[in-house]
Amino acid sequence: MKRKEVASLLKTKTAYRMLKKRHAVTFELGVCKRGRLRADVLAMSGKGEFTIFEIKSCVADFTSDSKCHKYLKYCNKFYFVFTAATWDKLKDRVSFPPPVGVITWSDSDGLRVVRNSRRQEMSAKVKTALLMRLAYRASDATSISDLHKITRR
Repeated sequence: MKRKEVASLLKTKTAYRMLKKRHAVTFELGVCKRGRLRADVLAMSGKGEFTIFEIKSCVADFTSDSKCHKYLKYCNKFYFVFTAATWDKLKDRVSFPPPVGVITWSDSDGLRVVRNSRRQEMSAKVKTALLMRLAYRASDATSISDLHKITRR
């Protein structure tokens, strides 16, 4: 499978798991100004707790990304999601801070948490900003042309 296909599969499997847990799920959400950090998968529980899942399709995808620590303030929990084969290549070479968890996927085991994420508090200001981003994304119209399309239906 190609990297994009692997990433798409991991996103779908992760979203399915969180939807089964009755979380709201969104993809590729910019969590800070100007979208410098985009969560691959963001899940929000009914209690308003956020989990970010960063999807890594291969070892090169993981090693070329050094910004995981920047995501931590934008969520209550943070996970990397790998294929089991990718994790097998990485697990002895990396160490993560306690808030970072790891989930793997394989055909035989499905999704499996191999390292739990430690829950952390989010500031009220960051949580409000994230909720505003979600509300904006969910709105029917974010431009005048959107409004024209809606009213012409």
